Amino acid sequence: MKVLAPPDPLNRDDPKSVDPLSPSEWRLMRCIWEHGPSTPSQVAEYLGLGLHPKSAGILLARLVSKGFLEFRRAHIPVPGRPLQKSPLRGRPTHVYSALVTFEDSLRAQLQSFLEAHEVDAESCRGVLAEFLTEPSQRTTLKKSG
Repeated sequence: MKVLAPPDPLNRDDPKSVDPLSPSEWRLMRCIWEHGPSTPSQVAEYLGLGLHPKSAGILLARLVSKGFLEFRRAHIPVPGRPLQKSPLRGRPTHVYSALVTFEDSLRAQLQSFLEAHEVDAESCRGVLAEFLTEPSQRTTLKKSG
């Protein structure tokens, strides 16, 4: 049986086709990057948005299919439940881990944005420098008109 490798979310062979992350997916990835390997319940708790663990699990599974995360099956001890003779004790769950770093993901997303909008990186250097300053120093977008 042939085992397929997970997709490369950063598509290093073709940087123009980076698989973009939605804002919700970015929040989930930030949880994994900041807290390390986590279960859907832990991610839902870290986010503190009232997200149900099953919903978090569905979103995390989507990130696995996109190649940003991997998972392993684990068993979480259940308080008050006697240990079983089986080596698999407790409630089964998945523990998700990042396959890509925050820096690599951010770099690829920025590169994808610049290419999609046909923006030369050099021409936006000043805007990026301004954006990276203190929030009170930023200028607000003004409507032309």
